[in-house]
Amino acid sequence: MSTPTLRVRVQFLGVADGGRATPALASPSYRPHFVVDEQLLGGTKQRASVPVPASDLLGVAFIGDGSIALVPGRSQDVSVSLLYHPAVDYSRLVTGALFTIREGNCVVGTGQVL
Repeated sequence: MSTPTLRVRVQFLGVADGGRATPALASPSYRPHFVVDEQLLGGTKQRASVPVPASDLLGVAFIGDGSIALVPGRSQDVSVSLLYHPAVDYSRLVTGALFTIREGNCVVGTGQVL
């Protein structure tokens, strides 16, 4: 069985907003979690260290060869694979769904399913 993929638009936060100091790379070795619809627009910095239930964490892997830098502050369209499908329910990641991108408990970006 092949791993399902999605197209998403992501924007990483800069250091001033509690995000990354360096770009992430679009490659399978970058494996953050998406958390769907947590009133993210305007509240990401304040929520950066708030833990969420494990059931809300949706593990993904970015698809690419590592040549695309995901620069903080810039919106970019990328593909991700749904790492734990079908054991994890990814049904909330529907077209238009908003999500935060987390590394551990830190919110490092936001995105939308295309």
